[in-house]
Amino acid sequence: MSGILRWAGSIAAGTAVGQGIVMLATPWLARVYTPADFGGLALVSTVSNLAATAGPLRFDLAVPTVPASEVRGLVAASLGAAAVLAAAAGIVVLAAGRTGRLAALPPGVAGAALVAGGVFLPAAYQAAAALLLRRRSPAGLGFVRGSQGVLFTALAATRAAGLLWAHVLSWAAGLVALREVARRRRPDDVSAREAVRRHWRYPALSLPGAVLDVVGYSQVVWVITAAYGAAALGQYAQVQRLIAAPLMLVSASLGQVLLRNSAPLADDPTALAALAGRVFSRLCAAAAVLLAAVAVAGEPALRLVLGGQWLVDGGFLFAVALAVCVRACVSPLSVLLLTRRRFDLALGWQAAYCVSAATMLRLAAGRLTFREFCAAYAAHEVAFYAAYSALIWYALRSPRVPLGAAPAVTDP
Repeated sequence: MSGILRWAGSIAAGTAVGQGIVMLATPWLARVYTPADFGGLALVSTVSNLAATAGPLRFDLAVPTVPASEVRGLVAASLGAAAVLAAAAGIVVLAAGRTGRLAALPPGVAGAALVAGGVFLPAAYQAAAALLLRRRSPAGLGFVRGSQGVLFTALAATRAAGLLWAHVLSWAAGLVALREVARRRRPDDVSAREAVRRHWRYPALSLPGAVLDVVGYSQVVWVITAAYGAAALGQYAQVQRLIAAPLMLVSASLGQVLLRNSAPLADDPTALAALAGRVFSRLCAAAAVLLAAVAVAGEPALRLVLGGQWLVDGGFLFAVALAVCVRACVSPLSVLLLTRRRFDLALGWQAAYCVSAATMLRLAAGRLTFREFCAAYAAHEVAFYAAYSALIWYALRSPRVPLGAAPAVTDP
């Protein structure tokens, strides 16, 4: 546990530097850009989030644990898949033009290039993070994490790039993954095709659920845009970014570290459950502190930070914070389903969540004010993530490991 916390702390420290710079710049950015501008940023962010998950076809999950001879092939497969998806996305945007939700994009080739970059760079970023995790380089991973916030702030502050390009280019640190593919091939290195043949279960079993997870999570963004407009989405996204930053960076860091460090415990449900309990209790304690701070000081603090054009109603802030906290407490533990090879439970929950979000949130949006909708969304998150946590505990205590033992952790 102490080793996991040290690793997560190093990664979170780098992310905190990047996000800290973003938060320091937020009072200025919130006055330079409108809520509608931040609404467009939130929409583009759903593309990059989906690309970070689906772009590498989940082969990045295998990189930290496979034999050294398979690393180059897996990274090449990840980047090749990302390049194909990026090209396809750019062509689709170019053919569709600026219609519907695509109206927020730049016209013509510029919009297609932005979307293509927003697909490839996040996928490359995931591959780079997996390489650094494999190499036991928390400092390097923290640097890569921190670079995202630094690049976004620097580019957005110039106003020449705008928020959308600033977001896309902020993933540029992922290009370091190209070095692995470009290095001279060693005699024992397997090809990308062979690496895919050996590890096809990662996309086959985890990709559908992961895509469902991101699509389900993105539903709130798409529903708010359709029902309440880009300005309302900007209000939601900006408040979520400010409130969620501290807890989500810790949550994301713990998830990455747990994926690697739980592999040796795959056949020991008792040890895995004990580890999960310690992580979960610490996350819940942090969430309780955050919710108390939002309830007591959230409204005056955000009014001071954001200025007069932003919605900082106390009830709205608490609903957004509650939704974030529930996800942050449970999401890191979901990687333990991969460790135990319980893809069935993960996929079942993700499908149920996606369907519910796509239907229930749309029904609520047609009947509720924006503030009421945010409260309904928070209730939806509490219900579903409580069920997810129950499924995770069940998997940890179950003796069944359907696909055999988890892969051994192999040093480079």
